[in-house]
Amino acid sequence: MLKDFFSNVTILIASFTVMGQIFINNPLHPSSTYKTKLYWGICYGVLGNILMLFSFQINPTTIADLRHLAIVIAAVFGGWVPALIASGLIAIGRIVLFGLTDTAFVAAISAFLTGIVCGGFSKLNIQPALKAFYMNLIGLFFISVVFALYIEDGKTLLNVLMMHYLISFIGGFFAYH
Repeated sequence: MLKDFFSNVTILIASFTVMGQIFINNPLHPSSTYKTKLYWGICYGVLGNILMLFSFQINPTTIADLRHLAIVIAAVFGGWVPALIASGLIAIGRIVLFGLTDTAFVAAISAFLTGIVCGGFSKLNIQPALKAFYMNLIGLFFISVVFALYIEDGKTLLNVLMMHYLISFIGGFFAYH
């Protein structure tokens, strides 16, 4: 599990570096044009889908990865437009990549809700690093709900959540910076 989360963190950070080079003349910030926010939102959505390809199986229907951080970073730096685009693409990807199951449907709704809530949260006037931390918690809250619904073994649930929170906080910190 640690190895899989580590892979997700490295993919996340490497992707941010590549995206930063591609859009070096169009950085993402709340006052960016809608066109710029659209491009970045698509990139973050594609990144979330790539992260899902490197997810790990918890049980036959449940996977874990760091796709929520793509939504969080989109919201922190660009606001609600890239967050909604990224979360919509990730929600669609969860179903397309893994099939239409009740778990995939609930996970897709969770991803989209993360985009909506983080997008709204992005409008608050608080320090950006703190905003990123709170948005990470928002994403982890939705993930925790999905995991609690679909991971029946309490010990497995606790282990997955502890590891997910730890790696998400560390990965989120590095992703933000």
